[in-house]
Amino acid sequence: AATVAAAACLSDVPYEGRAAALKALRDAGPVAVAAALDVGELLVVLCTQVLPSETRHSCVRRGLELVAAWTKLTATAAEGSPATHWVTDASSAPPDQSATEAVTANANAAWSFIEGLASAHSNERVRCAAIRCLGHMAATRLAGWEKDQAKARRHPLSGGGDGSRKENAAGSLVTAGNQTTQLASCGNTTASSSGEGEGKQLCQQVAALVSLIAAGAGSERPADTREAAAAALASSTLLARLPPVAGPDDSAANRTMGAAAHISGSAPHSGSRETLLVESTDNRREVAASGPVFGEPILMAWLTAFELMEDEDDDVRDVAAAAAATGAGVATDTQTEECLRRCFAVVAARLARWPPYERYLIRAAAGPPVKSHALREVVAGVDLVRRLFDREADNHHAEGLLLSQLAAVAVRGGALRRDAARAGLDATLTSAEEVVSALGVTPATCGGDGGGGGSRSNSQWAGGATNHEAAFMPVCRVFLAAWALAPACAPLSEATAARVTALDTALVTRVELGPMAGAMWSAAQVALTQASASADAGVGGVGVATGEDDAFANLSPCFLLQ
Repeated sequence: AATVAAAACLSDVPYEGRAAALKALRDAGPVAVAAALDVGELLVVLCTQVLPSETRHSCVRRGLELVAAWTKLTATAAEGSPATHWVTDASSAPPDQSATEAVTANANAAWSFIEGLASAHSNERVRCAAIRCLGHMAATRLAGWEKDQAKARRHPLSGGGDGSRKENAAGSLVTAGNQTTQLASCGNTTASSSGEGEGKQLCQQVAALVSLIAAGAGSERPADTREAAAAALASSTLLARLPPVAGPDDSAANRTMGAAAHISGSAPHSGSRETLLVESTDNRREVAASGPVFGEPILMAWLTAFELMEDEDDDVRDVAAAAAATGAGVATDTQTEECLRRCFAVVAARLARWPPYERYLIRAAAGPPVKSHALREVVAGVDLVRRLFDREADNHHAEGLLLSQLAAVAVRGGALRRDAARAGLDATLTSAEEVVSALGVTPATCGGDGGGGGSRSNSQWAGGATNHEAAFMPVCRVFLAAWALAPACAPLSEATAARVTALDTALVTRVELGPMAGAMWSAAQVALTQASASADAGVGGVGVATGEDDAFANLSPCFLLQ
């Protein structure tokens, strides 16, 4: 009776009464409310009756706060799946649905509604409250899914709602500490059982949540939105779901499989079967990769965390750093920038040689592909007089090259397979050739073979265009990527070595590189020369630039990390 009366106060009274009732329930705390009322029934009422019909923003926000708090509470108290609070009695399920199917249907309906609020509601504060709520719901649903999979794995032939989940559906579980999860791409399997179908839908929901978090983390978004994105990322527990590090006794092939197949887990399109190395307490064993898995959303979550740890607002950085430190096993009292560096190294060790992560590292180190016409426009803008009301940067705290240099260190540390590194180097050299096309002058203008007195600059900026940040950033990233990728590509093919020689000649004779950019290319050229001579030369460590100016003679390509 008390629960029915409380539910009536949430919908059948004027606005002032609804607001007061929601505030009282929120301020009382979930434990006190659960001691007096049926929280599971109130959750269903909130998500199916109160929130869909509520028009007042303050009431919607308070209702979402209650959904988040009560979901977490009921998940902690539940003996079985944390989703059981969505159906309080098996007899309440429709005649054509089992209790398990009804639980899933109600939970999915609640998620869809709140996701709609987070993505499309007209009020910014409601969207923030909704994304925070989704973070708590995601953690609860992931924990429930993992418990169900662990149960199905222990009892593959047991009856009931989980009995249809075959051994191979749970076989791709990965254990990292006390966390158990499946990691791979979302759309890589067909739902051959009810368990796989639920997991696939959960994977899509998690991917949608991470997309919302990433959209809210942009530096152009309001501070409240970025803080809500960081809070949702922290409460979702996605950052704690990295695969384990391969053991020191693993062969090179096993390290590749352990770092990549833990994540990729998808069945190849050719119909052959990939295997997955599962970390257990006694040994590594191979199992068939099957079922819905969550690697790409987890990768995107970590990339968003790196962005948030560079946020302009202290509070946002602190929330993101605390979540990342917990997920990566770094001390939570570590200073934020040091936490970013350590977490990046942990992620690189866990995800090394996984194709989506390889693509990220190459993109982060090299930046977007350079196009000569676009770079010419940038140089032309550099030569213009600065306008009085030029738009300022959205984020004055972030260092644009920090993540690029962290990615370069990871590449030098062996995070890429040779084929991926060679493809990345080919694209990087193409970008470098575009730099020459954009910034270089014709041989006739600069004195033919470079010995004449002609100028090598087509920019009015002192020292050449690369002395301005607009041109330095893309050029620096290209040279940084070439330096990082060279050891992994050794030995270079004759065609690649010829490209490097021609590029070096063009940069020396046709392009005026500023001291910093020139030192970066010197380091890259040394690394590429070593890679063309031997498969083992130049591996490891930080290269040393050899410039004419003593101030830049010992410049490290990763100068921000020194």
